[in-house]
Amino acid sequence: MRRWFPLTAVCLGTFMLLVDVTVVTVALPDMVRDLDASFGAVQWVVDAYALALAALVLGAGAVADRVGHRVTYLVGVVVFALSSLACGLAPGAQGLVAARAAQGLGAAAMFATTFALLDGAYAGRDRGAAYGVWGAVSGASAAVGPVLGGLLTEGVSWHWIFFVNLPVSAVALGLGARTLPAGRPAVGGRVDVGGVVVFAVAAGCATYALIRAAEAGWSDAVVWAAAGAAAVLLAGFAVVEWRVRQPMFDLALLRDRAFVAVLLAGLLLTFAAFAPLAYSMIWLQSVLGLGPVGAGLTGLPMSVVAFVVSAVSGRVGGFRVPGRAGTDRATGRAGTNRVPAGLVPRVIDVPLSVLDVAPVAAGSTAGEALRHTTDLARRAEELGYRRFWVAEHHNMPAIASSAPAVLIAHLAAHTSTIRLGSGGVMLPNHAPLVVAEQFGTLEALHPGRIDLGIGRAPGTDQVTALALRRTMEGLSAEGFPRELADLMGYFTGEHAGPIVATPGRGEQPQVWLLGSSGFSAQLAGLLGLPFSFAHHFSAQHTLPALALYRQHFRPSRWLSEPYAMVAVNAICAETDERAQWLAGPSALAFLKLRSGRPQPLASPEEAAAYPYTAAEREFVVQRREGQAMGSPETVGRQLTELLTRTGADELMLTSMVYDGADRVRSFELVAEKVAGGLRRQG
Repeated sequence: MRRWFPLTAVCLGTFMLLVDVTVVTVALPDMVRDLDASFGAVQWVVDAYALALAALVLGAGAVADRVGHRVTYLVGVVVFALSSLACGLAPGAQGLVAARAAQGLGAAAMFATTFALLDGAYAGRDRGAAYGVWGAVSGASAAVGPVLGGLLTEGVSWHWIFFVNLPVSAVALGLGARTLPAGRPAVGGRVDVGGVVVFAVAAGCATYALIRAAEAGWSDAVVWAAAGAAAVLLAGFAVVEWRVRQPMFDLALLRDRAFVAVLLAGLLLTFAAFAPLAYSMIWLQSVLGLGPVGAGLTGLPMSVVAFVVSAVSGRVGGFRVPGRAGTDRATGRAGTNRVPAGLVPRVIDVPLSVLDVAPVAAGSTAGEALRHTTDLARRAEELGYRRFWVAEHHNMPAIASSAPAVLIAHLAAHTSTIRLGSGGVMLPNHAPLVVAEQFGTLEALHPGRIDLGIGRAPGTDQVTALALRRTMEGLSAEGFPRELADLMGYFTGEHAGPIVATPGRGEQPQVWLLGSSGFSAQLAGLLGLPFSFAHHFSAQHTLPALALYRQHFRPSRWLSEPYAMVAVNAICAETDERAQWLAGPSALAFLKLRSGRPQPLASPEEAAAYPYTAAEREFVVQRREGQAMGSPETVGRQLTELLTRTGADELMLTSMVYDGADRVRSFELVAEKVAGGLRRQG
């Protein structure tokens, strides 16, 4: 029973903030008489609340992402309660309108964090049930509002439609403080203050224009001035949001026709359902002579329909709702990226990340390669990629990412929000205690930004592996499960023995298992860890491994549902021919590596001039199957096909290109022309 306390706390807040949209309407005639005010003045009692809620909800969400969703929600409840008290005690119309605007501020803080809190508190079927109940409560709020307002107005006085919020707020505050998930801030950085202010003023101008038009008509100059100001400010808002690194509203969503269609449908339905409500209640009471209760009951059929539709849609939509908030403990994702059954997944629906190996081009140095990797990490953060991982490889002249922990520390110092990690650390090459202390240090310095991807392969040839591990016994991967258990024990403090990893204990990064076959996939499932598969060099094993992972998955303290990421080669250029040209060096490098002759990354010209044998050409063709190489249209189609086949929750793109500028441009093209502009948060 206690597991539903967080849902109860959230639903109480939702009930209050939505009831207060409609509860006031039946009391407007009494307010006009008691406050000796005009209907136009009292109309702002409704409009000020709706305006503040609509104008500030985006800003409240941005604040919540940085200070925490529970804190923002609880502050919203307190503000709402105090404002309700001020509304009930207001001696005049102006004071009542001001208090209602403050109520809207509290409501915005509650509404902006609702889905985040539900996602953080529930998983699986419980999450679907929670959304269903929340949807029913949302509909019930519309049904109860006019009737409750009529009962309180007729039975006591209109002041009590506000006083009744006080005990409800007290219960919501108590339950919320005790049971809502705390979670970590979803993003860092500053709040987009410019966007908050511009949007709020624009919404205010638009609302004022509509209200004044109802009184003075559309020919009124002030109406057109306010409407024009709203249009200019909204255009300014778009400019501000496009330029900031962490916008309140991702404008790339407007490229999604389904999103725009739902947005417009909701807007039109809201106008149709709620715009006439205040006027209807005035007409029912002033013209037909109904009392407040009778007027509220007259609107009940429409509200009952809203109740039923909300309940059904909440349960049908019980799959997880995309959003910035509600981070999963293991993946740090906001909401989910699951696509409902029967729909084709799209690249815009899933997070994209970067895997880099700091490729060393022929004629350059490892230092130059590492500087190019740093530049790419910065640009990936600007574009909105979720993670940036570096891989551990040894004795490979074309790869400079041999020390992931050191490179991650450098990248973390040159970025601020993107998650950084290893893709991966080859655990048999290291003592688990050393890995725990290294990545515990990184997590302590950059909390909430570090991933630890762990592999069991050597990441090199057997001779180099022996040099790393120093014993013949160390060449075997049979001890990998035990070493992994030791590593996790150092992080959690559950390691048997007197050794304490400092830093490490209590500073656990997000741990992933990496694999190119079924062993790590099955182990990741049994341990309840997220899993990343190396499709970029083991494409034939991708589907069986993912099936094993999902089949053996067990919920854990880190992850409630399977989360699979697929790493794929992705080289994007303006044309298919250009992309194939850029892909030549990586194909040649892999061929040389497999033949035991590793060398720095050749130029595209050198790769094109290489005298491939028939067998070597067949090897290159097979290696490119299932990868993503070509123009944005081609890459988009190939990544969509990969998502359809694998059901991946996230894609990680790797691009081993000779020139650093071409490598950066490849990721830019994917973000801008394949992934809808990216710049998604989480």
